[in-house]
Amino acid sequence: GLIMDIHGSKMNAKMQEQSTHILKYGDDYINIRPQISTMNWMTDHFEGLHIVEAYLRKAVTKHAAILDTSRIHVTGFSMGGFMAFNLLCLASDIICSIASVAVPPDGVYSSGVGYVMPGFVLNPSARGYKNCFVDGSGPNFKRSIMYQQGKYDLFFSPASFSKNVASMKELYGLTGSGEKLNKGQGVDWTRYSKEDVNIETAMYDFNTSLSGAGWPPGTTWYYRGHCIPSKMQSGDPNSGTNCGNEHGYNWGKEVVNFFKANHCKIQSSATHNHGRKLGNGCPEQMPHRYPGVNYRCFKEVWSGESCNVDPNQSVDPPCIYAPRVCNSTSNHGK
Repeated sequence: GLIMDIHGSKMNAKMQEQSTHILKYGDDYINIRPQISTMNWMTDHFEGLHIVEAYLRKAVTKHAAILDTSRIHVTGFSMGGFMAFNLLCLASDIICSIASVAVPPDGVYSSGVGYVMPGFVLNPSARGYKNCFVDGSGPNFKRSIMYQQGKYDLFFSPASFSKNVASMKELYGLTGSGEKLNKGQGVDWTRYSKEDVNIETAMYDFNTSLSGAGWPPGTTWYYRGHCIPSKMQSGDPNSGTNCGNEHGYNWGKEVVNFFKANHCKIQSSATHNHGRKLGNGCPEQMPHRYPGVNYRCFKEVWSGESCNVDPNQSVDPPCIYAPRVCNSTSNHGK
């Protein structure tokens, strides 16, 4: 599989790994950690969102021969978590689940005493794009989501968390109070499920002592609950961005566990794909590719059942390929 882990504002890829240990916990995945030179994904109205999407798609194509495409995931902290939500909007055809911490999908900063930048809104408007969690459309393919936030976050309030959980449940058609999960002390963790899709939400009461120069110039921000949970023990993530105690949990480890449990199940089933990918890009059940610059694949020569290599078109159903697996007894053959 593949995991993309995206850093937050005023961070870089190395700092992100120090705070999550995704490489350690997910050592059986290809790991990609994009980095923006300005350390701020808001640059040029989130133009980096589209660059990262294109890179992810290129990586999936480049490594298709060895990559289990039913296990492609994205995670991020703060601004990186907002990127994860919006990458799901853009690329739910290839992303199987995401995990975001310390930012809501609507990107709205809370108003009121104790919150900084009150009412500010993250608006990824580059290339005319609109946040699918804001415009009410949601991802084209409903994929599993893990969303966490600190109770004492200096940007986002508990009311913002509750509002966004309710919004995601509505988009996904989820009802009820969910299932409470025991993940240690200091966190309220809930799972909402419908068929193969899960939304896990958690609010933790940990704090970090990290502070830094804020906005406007001359102010200091005390990040408090705007942090990444860790048990903070030997070998655990323990950077200034981390928060928690030995009775809590490690965010990175829980992310990898969530991804392993929430892959693209429709692609991993031998009864729900069109066979292995052939050299011409078509699956073996529909091996005939229409000549010229065309993405259509047919079961017979230009007749019968068909699929399309391009998952974003509307002419045919998308081609769904059998994943490459090591256990030859778990499928019906190559």
